Amino acid sequence: MEENNLQEQYALLEKERNEDKKKTIIIIILCILIIFVTLLGLFFAYSNNDKVCTLNCDTDGDGKIDTNIDIDGDGKCDINCKVKGQDGKDYLINADYNGDKKAHFNLDTDGDGIPDTNLINKDINGDGKCDFNCDTDGDGRPDTNLDFDNTNTCSLNCDTNGDGKCDLNCDTNGSGTCTLNCDTYCDCKFDKNCDTNGDGKCDLNCDSSNTGKCEKNCDTDGDGKCDFNCDTNDDGKCDKNCDTNGDGKCDKNCDTNGDGKCDLNCDTDGDGKCDINCDTTGNGICDVNCDTNNDGKCDKNCDDNNDGVCDRNCDVDDNTCKFNCDTNNDGKCDKNCDTNGDGVCDKNCDTNGDGVCDKNCDTNDDNICDKNCDTNGDGICDVNCYDNDNTCIKNCNVLATNANLKSLIIENYILSPNFNPNVTDYSITIGNNINSVNIKAVAEDENAKVTGPGTIQVGTGTTRVSIVVVAQDGSTKTYNVTINKKASSSTITNGEGSFEINTSGDGGSLLVSYVSDLKVNNIFLNQDNKDWEGTQSFTLKNNSKSTIVYNINLVDVVNTFTTDNMQYSLVKDGRTITNYSPVLKSNGTIMKNVTIAPGETANFELRYRLVNLPVTQEDDMGKTYSSKTSIEIQSVN
Repeated sequence: MEENNLQEQYALLEKERNEDKKKTIIIIILCILIIFVTLLGLFFAYSNNDKVCTLNCDTDGDGKIDTNIDIDGDGKCDINCKVKGQDGKDYLINADYNGDKKAHFNLDTDGDGIPDTNLINKDINGDGKCDFNCDTDGDGRPDTNLDFDNTNTCSLNCDTNGDGKCDLNCDTNGSGTCTLNCDTYCDCKFDKNCDTNGDGKCDLNCDSSNTGKCEKNCDTDGDGKCDFNCDTNDDGKCDKNCDTNGDGKCDKNCDTNGDGKCDLNCDTDGDGKCDINCDTTGNGICDVNCDTNNDGKCDKNCDDNNDGVCDRNCDVDDNTCKFNCDTNNDGKCDKNCDTNGDGVCDKNCDTNGDGVCDKNCDTNDDNICDKNCDTNGDGICDVNCYDNDNTCIKNCNVLATNANLKSLIIENYILSPNFNPNVTDYSITIGNNINSVNIKAVAEDENAKVTGPGTIQVGTGTTRVSIVVVAQDGSTKTYNVTINKKASSSTITNGEGSFEINTSGDGGSLLVSYVSDLKVNNIFLNQDNKDWEGTQSFTLKNNSKSTIVYNINLVDVVNTFTTDNMQYSLVKDGRTITNYSPVLKSNGTIMKNVTIAPGETANFELRYRLVNLPVTQEDDMGKTYSSKTSIEIQSVN
């Protein structure tokens, strides 16, 4: 009995298992059918779409119609028509440019569905190569050498050298107008938004806002060089001949004589304000902070405190200093000085214009009147009044006449002969690697004034230094020191290797390590039309305890180039410190007064290039350039 029950339960369980298997199989079959039906529906949907879209089609899914465009609403395709011609072939006729919806290319003029005018990939000379309306990327639309009016003349995206890239009248943003290397005069030369170095960016005659006027790096005389609103360091800001107010005239960092240096309205600290040679009236003539001798320092109408009022060397109208005159360029007034700012001279006044003080004279520069003193401001001498013979005639205080030196010392050197107050001429001899000496001088009379001592820069050969002592009564005595420098030079001109230039005082040296010099014959552009490039490199290490100031020179220069297309730039520790400019034609200095601190190492690289231009360059081919670097110490401090 019990056994029969077990058999019945087993049979029942087996039946349930079979039912579950059937259900599973049915579900799998249903899923397969659903997937098949879905795929079949998608297939028919896409097939129907292809068949349905015969007009105003968006083929790339950007939401804009681009194919089979009906412009006039007559139900017929006008632009970018995909048709089957009478010859049975598929064509794109009446093609537009970059979605401008105007028929320019592959025009079908006879309605046979076959393009017959201004064809894409037009070959006009039968050489099997595209000359106009060239489809370079294979999308069926023209990209370069675009001829919109079927005149066999390129008007946009012109490839003049056959490299497949635009180099004249380039449309970089698809606007249908030129944005780079634009030829506005139709002379097949770009004169607007010019890319002269092939980096894809405008660097000459740039009109970024397409106003028709040059905004940056403007070449006004057609010589290929910037004349106006020049960005010389490629930071996007004008730093030479800048027109800041848009009146077409330079009003900041103006180079008026074309020597490449600012000589009017110069902003030396980059704050946007004029610091030297400022023209405040707009007449093209400096009237504030004028540098008349081109030493980079103000020597006329100097506004030392930036309050807009002249403080030193003030010239009213005739290029002659009228008040607060600094005659010895020490930065201090020593003639016609207005010490209280009331506009009236009260120290060292030259009232008759003969160049000699005749009122309130401070003869020893102690800020106390010693001669012809007007104590009450009535314009008449009250104390220490002198006549034309330089003899005190009224209220005389005895003034010291001693103009002797008490001591004269040149650090680290012995005078020849030994110092004597009554001897006025001395000499010393220094090594060829010494470029400065320190002279100390003390007057016997504490009221006397001494000029001339201090750190003296010494060049090659003989340097003569004068020490002038001015006594309290104005009498003077001059002591002369002749500094003779040994004949051999401290300039290193060798190529590879390491050299040490000794410095005086602490027994240290400047180590110069030349990695390579440059000597190249038969310079040509690379086969892929890229710039030719070469380098010179060297390293300086200051092993002394002194700060060394030096010049970097190029010597043994051989340059057979007749153009300025061979250029160089100077890089220090990976940072460009001089931008590319034409290489030297002969020996010369490329960087002056460079400073290297004690223990500092500086790595330099001179980078050379032969610039590749979009014009014939036969004059540049096969030339020779070579040079050696030379370090010349200027001072050791």
